[in-house]
Amino acid sequence: MKKFILDTLLKPFFAIVFFLLFGIPFVFAGFQTVHITGTKSAEDVVTIDFTRTHFWGLYRTTRHLEGVTEVTLESRTSDRTNTRPMTTVSGVFLVTATQSESLFSFFSNTDDSLKSEAMDSLNGFLTDPQQRTYDQTFAMRNIFGWCGLPFLIIGLLGLFGWPGTIFKALRS
Repeated sequence: MKKFILDTLLKPFFAIVFFLLFGIPFVFAGFQTVHITGTKSAEDVVTIDFTRTHFWGLYRTTRHLEGVTEVTLESRTSDRTNTRPMTTVSGVFLVTATQSESLFSFFSNTDDSLKSEAMDSLNGFLTDPQQRTYDQTFAMRNIFGWCGLPFLIIGLLGLFGWPGTIFKALRS
């Protein structure tokens, strides 16, 4: 019975938890898609709606901003510890008179060209008086997602295969 509990229940459980806890946040941050739509009213008030999707569309958040005045790229340095140097990380923000909302989910030191493209495209929409609507999609696929994907796959395979292992052990 001790061998059954240890080898069939506890070891697989902790292995699956490890792989999923490592894979899920990396895939969440590294693979995201942002769909942005914007309109300008007759008074040139800019309204922007954007939908951020993760896990290939399974997790979705939508934001609505009215009165967007600019899009900025904010940079900051990560905390320095004794074992690693400071790193500059950045994120794209949509700015209104009362708030600032991040376009992508996390600050990172990757995808600088995608961030610049998103910022330039949105600022072009804001400054062009002839452009009344905006519709664009930006897909972020960076090193964080690619590093976390194998862990997520192994964790999911273990999770789905675990019941079979338990039934097999119970039969023998």
